[in-house]
Amino acid sequence: MFDNEFMHNNYKPTPTIANRINWTEIQTRYRIYKKFKSVMDKLQKKGYISDHGKSGEVYSLTFSGVAYVRKIYKN
Repeated sequence: MFDNEFMHNNYKPTPTIANRINWTEIQTRYRIYKKFKSVMDKLQKKGYISDHGKSGEVYSLTFSGVAYVRKIYKN
């Protein structure tokens, strides 16, 4: 999401994010058996992403999510 600029109130729909980050490829490569929505919900509970709207079907990275990604890239 960081590479595709889905951060700081740049909310995009769930299918758009899944397609842009190639979720199916990530799922097969790392053997993730959870659905994209459940992974996004878990990241939201940790505070790395935020959803917006009543349906909660749009997401973006929060400031703490961006800081976490920058810390990973730095190492």
